[in-house]
Amino acid sequence: MRRIKLSPRVADFLIGLGLFTATLVVLVLLSRLTAIGAHEQKWTGAARAVGLWIDRAAHEGRAVLGGKLRDPMLAPVQAQCQLPALLSGYVWEVASHRHTWMTDTLGLRFGFLVFNALGVAMLYALVVQAWGRRVALFACAFYLLVPRSLHMLVGATGDGLAITAWLLLAAFYLRSLRGGSIGWTIATGAVFGLSLALSTSVLWLAGILIAHTIWARRAEAREAAKDGAITVPSALLAAIVIAPVVFLLCTPWLWNETGIRMRQLFTTSIAPSIVPTYYAGMLVAAPPLPKGFALRSVVLSLPTITVVLTGAGAAVLARRWWMARREQGEPERLSLGALIALAIVFAVAWPAISPDVLAVYPPRWILAFPWLGALAGVGLDACIGMASELLASRSARLRGAAIVGGASLILCVPAIESVRSPSTLAAAFSPLSGGARSVIESRTLPVNDAAMVAQIAPSIDEQARPSISIWAPDVGADVWDVLRANGRLRTVVRAAGNARDADMVLVSGGAGGEAVVRALLLRNGTPPALLGVVARDGAVLLSLYRVK
Repeated sequence: MRRIKLSPRVADFLIGLGLFTATLVVLVLLSRLTAIGAHEQKWTGAARAVGLWIDRAAHEGRAVLGGKLRDPMLAPVQAQCQLPALLSGYVWEVASHRHTWMTDTLGLRFGFLVFNALGVAMLYALVVQAWGRRVALFACAFYLLVPRSLHMLVGATGDGLAITAWLLLAAFYLRSLRGGSIGWTIATGAVFGLSLALSTSVLWLAGILIAHTIWARRAEAREAAKDGAITVPSALLAAIVIAPVVFLLCTPWLWNETGIRMRQLFTTSIAPSIVPTYYAGMLVAAPPLPKGFALRSVVLSLPTITVVLTGAGAAVLARRWWMARREQGEPERLSLGALIALAIVFAVAWPAISPDVLAVYPPRWILAFPWLGALAGVGLDACIGMASELLASRSARLRGAAIVGGASLILCVPAIESVRSPSTLAAAFSPLSGGARSVIESRTLPVNDAAMVAQIAPSIDEQARPSISIWAPDVGADVWDVLRANGRLRTVVRAAGNARDADMVLVSGGAGGEAVVRALLLRNGTPPALLGVVARDGAVLLSLYRVK
């Protein structure tokens, strides 16, 4: 059999394509098991509006392409996430609305799943440039194998798109920083516009990249300063010229009243945003905001082994940086290390130091996940290197088997944790957080999530009633409509204002739920009938009781 030797560039492209395909398949399979959450409705609603407009265009022709008919279709989409919403709308119209190849849920999410899977491929492309394929593959694994990552990526969320936008721009930027063909510089400018169309949060990354460029080109800048000149990165010039054009091409909502809508878009992007959220058992709905939210959430969401390997990776990079200083050299991998450090520090530290006029609560700390995955990959690679030295006297076959087995065992720990708990918004109950019971008792578990409530839907349908009223103080009334719209609930549920007027009550676990049950017992004289529970690791997340 003839062996075909591929160039490193082609091989990396094929590996990245394989990662994209495999990730998309996994996300599609998990998405079919997860109901659309309340936090996804604006994105899936926009995709449905696009699909209906496409269906109308198929019957009425080019007349619907005019601004007067196009703008109402784009109104729910506006300039946020237009590309995935447009793709989802087309897939939903063809595969769900016109035919029955996909469920409504999968069709409305599909465009988002495609871009979320692209983010994994971009993480590989980013890391492989400096640290090689093994570290790049480990980085992708540690990014994916986090319960919160999986739950975020299987849905239509702005966080997943923001991560893809950051990784897409960072991968092209780092390649253009290495020099070479002017094509990479032009491509980086175009990708900046594309990333901006995916998420306006990429503007924060632009500031990080400028800081990184100053660090990476500091020697060149010093030489230019001696001659009375300044250096301007060519990629920055390309971005200023090309990015706005690409951004406008990708956001049709801006084609009419461009100046007014651009101003609305960017003022909205930097405006403060506060969503009432529990932090350490306290509901925070207004400033002052907790400064440690991002750091605490990151540490408590990661599997313990990932936290340990991330620390090991950070130590390895710190040692390499110190050695490079002593040897007056700057290996290329340190450039990526510096970029990762800047991105992590921004994601974790900026929420703690940002002024209230720019505050976003809860902050987008989840942006740190892929960068932390890269550090964990470095840490695991360092562990493999030390194991190779310890087993140097053994046979090559035994050494290889031991190393592969050890790495597989390490990756299996977060893999098992992730695969068995992708169905809730706060799916991470790591030992560092004290486990599921600790999370519940501290009231840091958001239960207003259709993915979690969907697990209690069979218990409601088993009552064989056409309609019921449920008092669910921790669950929004719109969640029931979402479940019915996606075929996860047959019974018509009416939201009751209190337990006295309800047929059933749905309470969260912990002391709060127990207090409700005691109150029902005192009122009725008999304990309410337990119909179903949603549990995790022996701790009850939700309980459904019959009152009437």
